[in-house]
Amino acid sequence: MTLECGDYFAKRRQPDKLLGSSETALDELLRNLGFDDDSIRRLFASLPMAKLREWTDITLAAKERFGHAFFKKKPAGLLGGQS
Repeated sequence: MTLECGDYFAKRRQPDKLLGSSETALDELLRNLGFDDDSIRRLFASLPMAKLREWTDITLAAKERFGHAFFKKKPAGLLGGQS
């Protein structure tokens, strides 16, 4: 058996396009935390997706475990969104 690289590997990979807020599963979660569409787009453009997912998971877990009174600011204010 002989393996060869196909056309897919001959082209240089382009960076992933920025996802619009409606194209990601984080969209609804971020809205539930108080972000509006413009803030969500700015977050997607300025933060790595892995960091944004991690922050969202941690924030939702804290909100679920300790309640809304746990936060001194609105959760969106912690990442520079609406406060």
